[in-house]
Amino acid sequence: MSTSRLDEKGKKILKGLRFNARISLTQLAKNAGISKETLNYRLRSMEEKGLISRYFPELNVYKMGLTIFRVALKLKNIDEELENRFEEYLSTIPTIWVGYLYGEWDILFGVMVHNPLEFDKYINEIMQKFGQHISEKAIGIQINDFFLDYDYIYGKSLRRNSLQLYDNEACSVITLDSKDKKIIALLYNNARQSYFEISKQLSMSPETVKRRIKALENSGIIKRYLTSINRMPLGYKKYKVLLYVNNFSLKNKKDLLNYCFNTPNITHVTTTTGSWDLEIDYDATTLTEFHTLFRQLRNRFSSQITDYSVLANYKYQYINPFESRFRL
Repeated sequence: MSTSRLDEKGKKILKGLRFNARISLTQLAKNAGISKETLNYRLRSMEEKGLISRYFPELNVYKMGLTIFRVALKLKNIDEELENRFEEYLSTIPTIWVGYLYGEWDILFGVMVHNPLEFDKYINEIMQKFGQHISEKAIGIQINDFFLDYDYIYGKSLRRNSLQLYDNEACSVITLDSKDKKIIALLYNNARQSYFEISKQLSMSPETVKRRIKALENSGIIKRYLTSINRMPLGYKKYKVLLYVNNFSLKNKKDLLNYCFNTPNITHVTTTTGSWDLEIDYDATTLTEFHTLFRQLRNRFSSQITDYSVLANYKYQYINPFESRFRL
């Protein structure tokens, strides 16, 4: 599927779902100017063709007492068998995603843990199982994570999200019981599941499920519901940049983030503390287009950027970290 084959109604469907994955079919059909029956058909087609990857809640994991460590590995003697063994291992721990890359790093993945000791246990296991294939590793602790809109696909000018950095008050831990945890795990599998569908899996009434989900939303644990759109069928390739920044003060951080928020083709931005300072995900149809976009950022912040790594994604896998953690 090319960009020319995504018509205006298709664009409206994807735009309506992007930051509101639980939107009702009635409202989504109205927004797109089509019937509910036509919408159902088009949604199924988009899902079957892989254009829509998944529906999931955006979470404030700090409120759950969790932290995400991001790990980059440089591998040697890598082959398909090694990738499969590594992928199998990552599915047994609370991994949230894994990207397979070309560039300075071969694998980049995120692990969701309660504390550094738990993370250290997983890193030790990785080194024990795969150490002979790892020539270098780097670690960043995720601080802020921003999902941006795909307005370069929709054809709209520019958007973007408001800049809201986490602080201690916004991240005070809330104790969840086992039922809330299981609801989160099920929503992470598919955020478009109805209250009734979730209730059947957990032996609760739909009203109880609805009340608990509303409480999770009101507490700020569930921020909103996102739809991940696979841009590859639309002709885009994904590039990830790890930035190393000098004097990354709060003002400089906000300036850089605001620039990213107002730059087309940037889809995701993460601030970290550790081996690198910022991750920026670009979509581009060609390497030349990516080079032009990234050069503009480098020129704008040349006095702050000390180094960078450019990585091209050739495979990306999402994993539900709550299935192992919450024992669904």
